[in-house]
Amino acid sequence: MMAQDTSHGTDTETAHTEVAHVEDHGGGLPQMDTTTFASQLFWLAVLFGVLYVVLSRVALPKIGQVIEERRDRIADDLDKASQLKAETDKAIESYETALAEARARAHKMAQETRDAINEDVEQQKAALEEKLAGKLADAEQSIKATKETALANVREVAVDTAAAVVVQILGDEADQGAVDAAVGAALQNRNA
Repeated sequence: MMAQDTSHGTDTETAHTEVAHVEDHGGGLPQMDTTTFASQLFWLAVLFGVLYVVLSRVALPKIGQVIEERRDRIADDLDKASQLKAETDKAIESYETALAEARARAHKMAQETRDAINEDVEQQKAALEEKLAGKLADAEQSIKATKETALANVREVAVDTAAAVVVQILGDEADQGAVDAAVGAALQNRNA
């Protein structure tokens, strides 16, 4: 049991020593101990110098190279984009030119078709008018012949009727020449 008591006592002494050491430093942060400022500043300068050398010799050139590559890539992309835009503008201009030419050709074809149809219609109209004029002339001849026939028949009917009226009124037969002359004069007055 004694051995256990000694080991326990040694642990207790170590803990008391650590507490005493902490109390010697004022119980605060070890970085703030003014006795170690000079060594802390020295190591800060050394580490800063090493970090500066490492960054300036290794990391910063790589970062600069990456930035330069990115800048070059962006410039190339912008050049390609402007080239593609120029090609697109040319394609659009070419499309608009082709579209305008197609519209002009379509308009010209439509006009030619209208002109051809109008010419065909005019020819058909002229042929129809000529045919109708011929039929009209034939109809006028037929009407004139029918009118003359009718007038001749009217004259005969009028002469016969006038002779019959004279017979009815006078009781004697009328002079055929006088009835014919009277009907002819009445028809001439009527036609004039």
